[in-house]
Amino acid sequence: MDTSITVDKMMMYRSVVVNVLEEYHRLNLQAESELESMLVCDDHSQNYLLVLAGWQGQKRIKQVQLHLRLRTNQVWIEEDWTEDGIMGDLIRSGVDHESIVLGFLPPQVRKQAVDYI
Repeated sequence: MDTSITVDKMMMYRSVVVNVLEEYHRLNLQAESELESMLVCDDHSQNYLLVLAGWQGQKRIKQVQLHLRLRTNQVWIEEDWTEDGIMGDLIRSGVDHESIVLGFLPPQVRKQAVDYI
């Protein structure tokens, strides 16, 4: 396998992941919410998170809305609490359908779920 193609592909995927998460972050900032939206990008570990945190009355809220990571030349969706799901946004932005893994699902149902979506 040509490693330059793999490196280029992963750099493109990283750019797409960050851009898509930045858009979700912007939407969160525009929403009237008491929760703070925090975008966390760690290029070293290749983990990218969108976190919501704050207080609703006396209750502390801290939730990972989205967690994506780059692993083995794929984009793994580890957590997705968005209304429509982030997978379509990734595909529209250039990530190959076959390169997306729904890591939040059990391994035996991932393939069928990706094909369904």
